[in-house]
Amino acid sequence: MQKRWAERKRPLPPEIAWAQERYSEVQAVDGSTLDALNQPFAAISMEMVYRSLYFFTQAHHRGQADDVLTYLTSNTKLFGIIKRKRKSAHPSPLELIPILTDAKLPYL
Repeated sequence: MQKRWAERKRPLPPEIAWAQERYSEVQAVDGSTLDALNQPFAAISMEMVYRSLYFFTQAHHRGQADDVLTYLTSNTKLFGIIKRKRKSAHPSPLELIPILTDAKLPYL
């Protein structure tokens, strides 16, 4: 991710440039997270990605992690980064009602 960030040709968003001026280290999660997880954007819980950055920071200070992308992708299940697929316990009521065609309409 850091290599990809260094090769970035577009200008930095103003928010990230502002943060880099004021903080010693800035972590920005971009599309490379989606590439590494091989998941569509809708399958990723952005809230859990941001929440897991705290745990990366703690592991980084302990010397257990260096790259945020590697850390997030190796702990996706632990942090709940990929949304779980919901199973439908009950079928939709529309699936239970047979569709009446013109030939099957009852006569009044």
